[in-house]
Amino acid sequence: MNRILLRRVAPMTMALLLPLGTPIALAVNESADTEVTLRFTPTISINGFEDLVITDPDSGENAVDWESFCIRGIGFSTFEILFESENGTNEYILTDGTINIPYQVGFENVTNGGFTPTTEGTALAGQAIQDPGNCNGNGVPENSTFEVTILNADWENARVLSGTEYTDTLTITVTSE
Repeated sequence: MNRILLRRVAPMTMALLLPLGTPIALAVNESADTEVTLRFTPTISINGFEDLVITDPDSGENAVDWESFCIRGIGFSTFEILFESENGTNEYILTDGTINIPYQVGFENVTNGGFTPTTEGTALAGQAIQDPGNCNGNGVPENSTFEVTILNADWENARVLSGTEYTDTLTITVTSE
């Protein structure tokens, strides 16, 4: 009769696979997600304006002057610009309080190139915002220009008096779209 001897082999096999004195460490790991958000209020600023004074225009010529300025915006890609005359409604008017002289305003947004005629009280929409820059006048180039034109026929005539100043306050409003 043959006897079969059964032995437990597994514990001994485990002991042989692990060097003596080595602790058994099980890795523990956990991860989580977080969302990072940049949130800010869109801002817009304009600066670089000085008063325009057109003195002694050449006889027979339109009186023309222009002003470059800076429009800065963050949080949008287009804007509208509105020019309003203190003295005029639906037209730009210079006055001495008695005599009115009409004038024209054109706007040039650097990326578009060329002056676009404006209408008093009507905004020009769809203007592309330029590189935001800092618009602080410290060497930052202007990125917009407006031009004032007073037609020769409107300023050089008998009703416009020599030595009299004709003025208007031109309000420029820039709004993000």
